[in-house]
Amino acid sequence: MGLDLVFSEILIGSSVKKVIWLSVAGILLFILSLGLSLVKPWLILLFIAMAAWGFYYDLFGFFSQQYVSETTPLPSRPLVWAIVGFIKNLAYFVGPILVIKFLFGSDVTIIAASVFILAV
Repeated sequence: MGLDLVFSEILIGSSVKKVIWLSVAGILLFILSLGLSLVKPWLILLFIAMAAWGFYYDLFGFFSQQYVSETTPLPSRPLVWAIVGFIKNLAYFVGPILVIKFLFGSDVTIIAASVFILAV
């Protein structure tokens, strides 16, 4: 929430490209801090990873909004937001299924995990 207030003031007039690169930096910091936490399980690395994820997540919202407003005429924006939301939600749906497939390699495991999650 604090980042929303800061970003709304700092990123005024920034290009989409600049915000995307800041977002990539947030993801890289997230990956680096989580990777380091596997080597040295320090709590501070977990906090840095959480902050980096928040940084990325907020920037994702900002650059999505800025990209749509810069590239799409006003009458077409609801359709574009529907497509962006669909793709984002599809990634949230497919991502965990792919992770289970890569980790366990069995279709039965995926179905059992899905049934378990739905049952809980």
